[in-house]
Amino acid sequence: MYKPRTPYDRYDQERGLSFQARGCATSIYWTPLMIHYITRYFATTTNEELAGLVGVSQRTLIRKARQIGLSKDKDWLAKI
Repeated sequence: MYKPRTPYDRYDQERGLSFQARGCATSIYWTPLMIHYITRYFATTTNEELAGLVGVSQRTLIRKARQIGLSKDKDWLAKI
């Protein structure tokens, strides 16, 4: 018998992330620590490295950085 999905909350203790599922889509609850890491390191760290540290995909990291108005440091970009 078909059982419809219901919204639920789940906490991933290993990564310290909270997920809130709504149907098929899953949204991430951004913890203050995650935001701290992004605001502190986004300008001078590769997206791949920072996404691994925070525990999200690179695309999700970029979306969040744009949402809070962050950008890469131009001098740092010129060096890599």
